Amino acid sequence: LDVPAIGTEEAFRAAIAAVSTIAFSDPRAGTDMAKYILDAAAGIGIRSELEAKARYIKGPGFIVAQHVAAGEADAVMTLATEIISASGIRYLGTVPESMKLGTVFEAAIANATADLSAAQSFIEFLRTGEARDIMRSTGLVTL
Repeated sequence: LDVPAIGTEEAFRAAIAAVSTIAFSDPRAGTDMAKYILDAAAGIGIRSELEAKARYIKGPGFIVAQHVAAGEADAVMTLATEIISASGIRYLGTVPESMKLGTVFEAAIANATADLSAAQSFIEFLRTGEARDIMRSTGLVTL
């Protein structure tokens, strides 16, 4: 399939129109990712289009991505880190910002940490350009 990047609503809608099936993690596998994605799609008026093409696969996102790579669906919607790690599929990018879909990861040091210096060094490293490059290469978007 020749599907464009999906960073704008127009491109996202075109990508959805271009595929017959979209794989999601089955909520019975213990993840709410499909619910979050479908709720976000409702916000831009395309929930029903996604639901009509949904195929639920039991397992976390990287398992779902592997099923897509094996040809069991045309596309997958899950965390970028789980798509990028799967061979045999092409990562199209992040969904439009208007979907307001994202997960913020934060770092903290426990009061009872055994090595305060090491914990501080780790958090300092997370603020470096090297760490940002590593995170971006795995599909994470840095702030």
